[in-house]
Amino acid sequence: MFTDIEQPIVGSETAPADIEASLNLVQTLDLSADLLQSRLENMPHLAINEPVLTPPAPPENPTNTADAAQPAAPRTGTVELPRLLKKVAPVYPPSARSARVEGVVVIEATIEESGRLDHLNVVEGHPMLIDAAIDAVRQWRYIPAKLHGVPTPSSVRVNVIFNLVFPER
Repeated sequence: MFTDIEQPIVGSETAPADIEASLNLVQTLDLSADLLQSRLENMPHLAINEPVLTPPAPPENPTNTADAAQPAAPRTGTVELPRLLKKVAPVYPPSARSARVEGVVVIEATIEESGRLDHLNVVEGHPMLIDAAIDAVRQWRYIPAKLHGVPTPSSVRVNVIFNLVFPER
């Protein structure tokens, strides 16, 4: 239902004199609630049913009559980590020194039962420093890791650091 809107009166100070009086009238519509209700009832409605959810079927159980295998007992025991015995410093390559190349060479290797490093793999490092780092790390010796007192191979990651040291003047 519309309400009356306050309109300026023609000929007054707030309304221009050249506006016709018929243009300033606002019509009001009086629709009864009964008419609106009947139109709403005659409108088509979308019927929405609640979805029917059925639980999934349980998985089929095999008909195996054999005894189920017993899970393996958890392994427990003592573990000793490897320890470094001998560390050899790398020889700084003269070409890298004159080019003032510094950095870290990261090497992954396997500590064998004998304590020597094997399967050396360079992860990252400056190409001018890699050979010197590998030569030094090959000379390192470890006390190998032990499982139940028995030496066992293990992996290690080694960082070989190359820093130039300049004498103070």
